Amino acid sequence: VVTLDRMPIERVVAARAEMVVALKRDLVQEQEVETKAKDAFSEIHTVADYAELWIERRVSRLKPSVQEHYMKALADRVLPRLGEVPIREITRDHVIQWILWIERQVSPRLGRVYATDSLRSWWRPLRTMLKDAAADLGTPDPTFRVTPPRSRVSDVREKSTLTCEQLGLLLEITRERFPEWYAEVYVMAFTGMRPGELYALR
Repeated sequence: VVTLDRMPIERVVAARAEMVVALKRDLVQEQEVETKAKDAFSEIHTVADYAELWIERRVSRLKPSVQEHYMKALADRVLPRLGEVPIREITRDHVIQWILWIERQVSPRLGRVYATDSLRSWWRPLRTMLKDAAADLGTPDPTFRVTPPRSRVSDVREKSTLTCEQLGLLLEITRERFPEWYAEVYVMAFTGMRPGELYALR
């Protein structure tokens, strides 16, 4: 911030000139960024084209497990159905038709439609990508006021607990091979504490 209080006029003029130069430089940089963005989007024609750019620019910043999930969801559940749709022409109707389609899909392993948790784990990457596309391309958001997919099947969490026999074997082997970890494994096994809760103890 430049003030005129007790400042020689020469310094005021010099400070103003510096500010003008800085503003022009910032404006040029903004225009360069916009030009690069337009150049990148000029080759984007379909949802699949945009998905490739989106994965490179945005998904690559997420943690590896989320990256893997997003890429798999797009490759297996989204692009086979929407990949060839022109990205600038995708509408709420396309999205609603995808939701109706995904709700009817049957799991080969379970022989039934997928649970709501599974459907929404595929919906989230699609919705996020299409919202970003709308912002990048200046098009209407095709996910606006679209109800997420849902299923008549209750969400089922698979149990991943050890039997008493397995737990006893784990403790026995830990005591023999990793005695320095035994106390921690024992406490977690018999209290149900999570590691974070255990290590927070004082």
